[in-house]
Amino acid sequence: MKRKMCTFTMVMLLAAGAPRAQENARTIPPEAQKKMEVDRLASLAGGSCTYNFASGSGAKRLGWCVSAAANLVKFESPASVFHLREGLREGYALCTSSDLTGDTVVGFDNGVSSDGFDAPLLLAVSSSSVSIRRLTTDRVFQIDHTFTRDPKEMDITVNVSIMNISGGPVFGQVFYTRFADLDVGGDGSDDIMDRSNRGAWARDLKSGVNGDGVALTATTFGTPAFSSALLLASTGMKSCLSGSALTPLGPADTVAQINYDLGGFEPGQTKTIAFTYRRQ
Repeated sequence: MKRKMCTFTMVMLLAAGAPRAQENARTIPPEAQKKMEVDRLASLAGGSCTYNFASGSGAKRLGWCVSAAANLVKFESPASVFHLREGLREGYALCTSSDLTGDTVVGFDNGVSSDGFDAPLLLAVSSSSVSIRRLTTDRVFQIDHTFTRDPKEMDITVNVSIMNISGGPVFGQVFYTRFADLDVGGDGSDDIMDRSNRGAWARDLKSGVNGDGVALTATTFGTPAFSSALLLASTGMKSCLSGSALTPLGPADTVAQINYDLGGFEPGQTKTIAFTYRRQ
Protein backbone atom coordinates (compact mmCIF):
# COMPACT_ATOMS: atom_id res chain seq x y z
CA MET A 1 0.00 0.00 0.00
CA LYS A 2 2.81 2.40 0.85
CA ARG A 3 4.46 1.83 -2.54
CA LYS A 4 1.19 2.52 -4.38
CA MET A 5 0.65 5.74 -2.44
CA CYS A 6 4.17 6.99 -3.31
CA THR A 7 3.63 6.29 -7.01
CA PHE A 8 0.28 8.07 -6.97
CA THR A 9 1.76 11.09 -5.21
CA MET A 10 4.63 11.40 -7.73
CA VAL A 11 2.25 11.34 -10.71
CA MET A 12 -0.03 13.95 -9.15
CA LEU A 13 2.90 16.28 -8.48
CA LEU A 14 4.13 15.99 -12.06
CA ALA A 15 0.69 16.79 -13.38
CA ALA A 16 0.23 19.85 -11.17
CA GLY A 17 -0.76 22.93 -13.10
CA ALA A 18 -2.44 21.02 -15.95
CA PRO A 19 -5.75 22.43 -17.17
CA ARG A 20 -8.78 20.93 -15.44
CA ALA A 21 -10.11 19.64 -18.76
CA GLN A 22 -7.21 17.17 -18.83
CA GLU A 23 -7.67 15.65 -15.40
CA ASN A 24 -10.00 12.82 -16.42
CA ALA A 25 -8.72 12.39 -19.98
CA ARG A 26 -7.90 8.72 -19.47
CA THR A 27 -11.57 7.95 -18.74
CA ILE A 28 -12.90 9.61 -21.92
CA PRO A 29 -13.04 7.10 -24.82
CA PRO A 30 -12.41 8.34 -28.38
CA GLU A 31 -16.08 8.04 -29.38
CA ALA A 32 -17.12 10.26 -26.50
CA GLN A 33 -14.37 12.77 -27.33
CA LYS A 34 -15.72 13.08 -30.87
CA LYS A 35 -19.07 14.24 -29.45
CA MET A 36 -17.62 16.85 -27.08
CA GLU A 37 -18.51 20.49 -27.77
CA VAL A 38 -15.82 22.52 -29.49
CA ASP A 39 -14.28 24.99 -27.02
CA ARG A 40 -12.48 27.51 -29.20
CA LEU A 41 -11.14 29.53 -26.29
CA ALA A 42 -9.69 26.46 -24.58
CA SER A 43 -8.03 25.40 -27.85
CA LEU A 44 -5.75 28.45 -27.92
CA ALA A 45 -2.07 27.63 -27.67
CA GLY A 46 -0.67 27.33 -24.18
CA GLY A 47 3.04 27.63 -24.83
CA SER A 48 4.09 27.73 -21.19
CA CYS A 49 5.97 25.10 -19.22
CA THR A 50 3.55 22.53 -17.75
CA TYR A 51 5.43 19.19 -17.62
CA ASN A 52 9.02 19.78 -16.52
CA PHE A 53 11.77 17.13 -16.70
CA ALA A 54 15.49 17.06 -15.96
CA SER A 55 18.40 14.65 -15.58
CA GLY A 56 22.14 14.99 -15.00
CA SER A 57 24.14 18.09 -14.18
CA GLY A 58 26.83 20.28 -15.68
CA ALA A 59 27.87 19.12 -19.16
CA LYS A 60 25.51 16.11 -18.86
CA ARG A 61 22.44 18.14 -17.96
CA LEU A 62 19.30 17.51 -20.05
CA GLY A 63 16.39 19.72 -19.05
CA TRP A 64 13.19 19.91 -21.05
CA CYS A 65 9.60 20.95 -20.65
CA VAL A 66 6.37 20.34 -22.55
CA SER A 67 3.35 22.65 -22.60
CA ALA A 68 -0.21 21.48 -21.98
CA ALA A 69 -0.73 21.71 -25.76
CA ALA A 70 2.23 19.44 -26.70
CA ASN A 71 4.82 22.12 -27.51
CA LEU A 72 8.44 21.59 -26.50
CA VAL A 73 9.00 24.86 -24.64
CA LYS A 74 12.40 24.16 -23.08
CA PHE A 75 15.50 22.31 -24.25
CA GLU A 76 18.46 22.82 -21.92
CA SER A 77 21.84 21.13 -22.38
CA PRO A 78 24.41 21.59 -20.91
CA ALA A 79 23.28 23.24 -17.67
CA SER A 80 21.93 26.78 -18.07
CA VAL A 81 22.23 26.73 -21.88
CA PHE A 82 18.75 26.94 -23.43
CA HIS A 83 18.23 26.15 -27.12
CA LEU A 84 14.43 26.38 -26.77
CA ARG A 85 12.66 28.36 -24.06
CA GLU A 86 9.25 29.82 -23.23
CA GLY A 87 8.33 32.61 -25.60
CA LEU A 88 9.96 30.97 -28.62
CA ARG A 89 7.79 29.13 -31.13
CA GLU A 90 7.84 25.32 -31.36
CA GLY A 91 5.00 23.15 -32.47
CA TYR A 92 3.21 21.37 -35.25
CA ALA A 93 0.68 21.58 -38.05
CA LEU A 94 -1.58 19.09 -39.83
CA CYS A 95 -2.41 19.81 -43.47
CA THR A 96 -3.99 18.23 -46.54
CA SER A 97 -3.11 18.63 -50.20
CA SER A 98 -4.45 17.26 -53.45
CA ASP A 99 -1.67 18.32 -55.82
CA LEU A 100 1.41 19.33 -53.72
CA THR A 101 1.22 22.90 -55.10
CA GLY A 102 -0.29 24.15 -51.85
CA ASP A 103 -1.73 22.91 -48.62
CA THR A 104 -4.91 23.38 -46.60
CA VAL A 105 -4.13 23.74 -42.91
CA VAL A 106 -6.40 21.53 -40.80
CA GLY A 107 -4.86 22.75 -37.55
CA PHE A 108 -1.67 24.22 -36.11
CA ASP A 109 -0.19 25.09 -32.74
CA ASN A 110 3.17 26.89 -32.60
CA GLY A 111 3.16 27.68 -28.88
CA VAL A 112 2.20 31.31 -29.49
CA SER A 113 -0.94 30.95 -31.61
CA SER A 114 -3.22 28.06 -32.51
CA ASP A 115 -6.26 27.14 -34.58
CA GLY A 116 -8.11 24.02 -35.69
CA PHE A 117 -7.64 21.96 -32.50
CA ASP A 118 -9.81 21.33 -29.48
CA ALA A 119 -8.44 21.73 -25.97
CA PRO A 120 -5.60 19.26 -25.25
CA LEU A 121 -6.19 16.09 -23.25
CA LEU A 122 -3.55 14.58 -20.97
CA LEU A 123 -3.24 10.84 -21.60
CA ALA A 124 -0.33 9.92 -19.31
CA VAL A 125 2.58 11.47 -17.44
CA SER A 126 5.53 9.90 -15.63
CA SER A 127 8.92 11.01 -14.32
CA SER A 128 10.41 10.77 -17.83
CA SER A 129 7.59 11.09 -20.39
CA VAL A 130 4.26 12.71 -21.16
CA SER A 131 1.49 11.93 -23.67
CA ILE A 132 -1.00 14.54 -24.89
CA ARG A 133 -3.93 14.19 -27.31
CA ARG A 134 -5.28 16.79 -29.73
CA LEU A 135 -8.50 16.44 -31.73
CA THR A 136 -9.10 18.56 -34.82
CA THR A 137 -12.18 20.73 -34.53
CA ASP A 138 -13.66 19.13 -37.67
CA ARG A 139 -13.54 15.75 -35.84
CA VAL A 140 -11.53 14.10 -38.63
CA PHE A 141 -8.18 13.47 -36.89
CA GLN A 142 -6.97 12.44 -33.45
CA ILE A 143 -3.28 13.14 -32.77
CA ASP A 144 -1.39 11.66 -29.80
CA HIS A 145 2.01 13.15 -28.92
CA THR A 146 4.36 11.23 -26.61
CA PHE A 147 7.58 12.90 -25.45
CA THR A 148 10.46 10.78 -24.09
CA ARG A 149 14.15 11.42 -23.50
CA ASP A 150 17.51 9.69 -23.77
CA PRO A 151 19.92 11.36 -21.30
CA LYS A 152 22.92 9.49 -22.69
CA GLU A 153 22.37 10.70 -26.25
CA MET A 154 21.15 14.12 -25.07
CA ASP A 155 18.01 13.85 -27.17
CA ILE A 156 14.24 14.13 -26.89
CA THR A 157 11.95 12.04 -29.09
CA VAL A 158 8.41 13.04 -30.05
CA ASN A 159 6.32 10.05 -31.16
CA VAL A 160 3.18 11.11 -33.03
CA SER A 161 0.20 8.82 -33.76
CA ILE A 162 -2.43 10.19 -36.14
CA MET A 163 -5.81 8.45 -36.45
CA ASN A 164 -8.67 9.07 -38.87
CA ILE A 165 -11.74 9.23 -36.61
CA SER A 166 -14.12 10.67 -39.21
CA GLY A 167 -15.78 7.39 -40.16
CA GLY A 168 -14.90 7.86 -43.83
CA PRO A 169 -11.74 7.85 -45.97
CA VAL A 170 -9.43 10.86 -46.28
CA PHE A 171 -8.22 11.18 -49.87
CA GLY A 172 -5.24 13.05 -51.27
CA GLN A 173 -2.24 13.56 -49.03
CA VAL A 174 -2.00 14.36 -45.35
CA PHE A 175 1.08 16.13 -43.97
CA TYR A 176 2.22 16.45 -40.38
CA THR A 177 4.97 18.99 -39.74
CA ARG A 178 7.06 19.92 -36.72
CA PHE A 179 8.84 23.28 -36.56
CA ALA A 180 11.14 24.98 -34.07
CA ASP A 181 12.60 28.45 -33.65
CA LEU A 182 15.98 27.18 -32.46
CA ASP A 183 18.08 29.69 -30.53
CA VAL A 184 21.19 27.57 -30.15
CA GLY A 185 23.33 28.54 -27.20
CA GLY A 186 20.64 30.86 -25.88
CA ASP A 187 20.57 33.44 -28.68
CA GLY A 188 19.22 33.17 -32.22
CA SER A 189 20.77 35.93 -34.28
CA ASP A 190 24.10 34.17 -34.85
CA ASP A 191 22.95 30.67 -35.83
CA ILE A 192 24.01 28.88 -39.02
CA MET A 193 21.46 26.34 -40.31
CA ASP A 194 21.88 23.50 -42.77
CA ARG A 195 19.73 20.55 -43.73
CA SER A 196 19.51 17.12 -45.31
CA ASN A 197 16.49 15.40 -46.82
CA ARG A 198 15.17 14.37 -43.40
CA GLY A 199 16.78 16.75 -40.95
CA ALA A 200 17.72 20.34 -40.19
CA TRP A 201 20.28 21.53 -37.69
CA ALA A 202 21.66 24.81 -36.40
CA ARG A 203 25.03 25.62 -34.87
CA ASP A 204 25.90 28.56 -32.70
CA LEU A 205 28.51 30.97 -34.02
CA LYS A 206 30.07 33.19 -31.39
CA SER A 207 32.90 35.54 -32.37
CA GLY A 208 33.53 33.42 -35.45
CA VAL A 209 33.93 30.20 -33.42
CA ASN A 210 31.56 27.21 -33.71
CA GLY A 211 29.61 26.42 -30.55
CA ASP A 212 26.83 23.96 -29.69
CA GLY A 213 24.51 22.51 -32.29
CA VAL A 214 20.92 21.22 -32.20
CA ALA A 215 19.26 19.00 -34.82
CA LEU A 216 15.62 18.19 -35.57
CA THR A 217 15.34 14.91 -37.47
CA ALA A 218 12.61 12.69 -38.96
CA THR A 219 13.42 9.25 -37.55
CA THR A 220 10.64 7.10 -39.06
CA PHE A 221 12.55 6.03 -42.14
CA GLY A 222 9.76 4.03 -43.75
CA THR A 223 7.66 7.18 -44.24
CA PRO A 224 8.55 9.92 -46.76
CA ALA A 225 9.81 13.11 -45.10
CA PHE A 226 11.48 16.34 -46.16
CA SER A 227 13.06 19.27 -44.33
CA SER A 228 13.09 23.06 -44.58
CA ALA A 229 15.47 25.69 -43.26
CA LEU A 230 13.77 29.07 -42.94
CA LEU A 231 14.37 32.57 -41.67
CA LEU A 232 12.14 33.28 -38.68
CA ALA A 233 11.11 36.58 -40.26
CA SER A 234 9.82 34.76 -43.37
CA THR A 235 7.56 32.16 -41.74
CA GLY A 236 4.51 32.26 -39.50
CA MET A 237 5.05 28.62 -38.46
CA LYS A 238 1.41 27.84 -39.24
CA SER A 239 1.53 25.54 -42.31
CA CYS A 240 3.26 22.50 -43.79
CA LEU A 241 4.49 23.11 -47.36
CA SER A 242 6.78 26.09 -46.68
CA GLY A 243 9.60 25.36 -49.12
CA SER A 244 13.15 26.05 -47.93
CA ALA A 245 15.77 28.76 -48.13
CA LEU A 246 19.13 27.95 -49.67
CA THR A 247 21.56 26.48 -47.16
CA PRO A 248 23.82 27.04 -45.34
CA LEU A 249 21.55 29.78 -43.98
CA GLY A 250 22.74 32.56 -41.69
CA PRO A 251 24.08 33.85 -39.43
CA ALA A 252 20.44 34.63 -38.60
CA ASP A 253 17.46 33.69 -36.45
CA THR A 254 16.36 30.49 -38.16
CA VAL A 255 13.58 27.90 -38.05
CA ALA A 256 13.94 24.14 -38.60
CA GLN A 257 10.91 22.40 -40.12
CA ILE A 258 10.34 18.71 -40.86
CA ASN A 259 7.37 17.39 -42.87
CA TYR A 260 6.06 13.84 -43.12
CA ASP A 261 3.98 12.88 -46.16
CA LEU A 262 1.42 10.42 -44.76
CA GLY A 263 -0.67 9.89 -47.88
CA GLY A 264 -4.38 9.17 -47.44
CA PHE A 265 -6.18 7.49 -44.54
CA GLU A 266 -8.75 4.70 -44.48
CA PRO A 267 -11.51 4.96 -41.85
CA GLY A 268 -10.03 4.21 -38.43
CA GLN A 269 -6.48 3.98 -39.78
CA THR A 270 -3.58 5.11 -37.57
CA LYS A 271 -0.13 6.15 -38.77
CA THR A 272 2.81 6.69 -36.42
CA ILE A 273 5.89 8.86 -36.96
CA ALA A 274 8.72 10.21 -34.82
CA PHE A 275 10.94 13.26 -34.49
CA THR A 276 14.14 13.69 -32.48
CA TYR A 277 15.69 16.83 -31.03
CA ARG A 278 19.38 16.23 -30.31
CA ARG A 279 22.20 18.32 -28.93
CA GLN A 280 25.31 17.99 -31.10
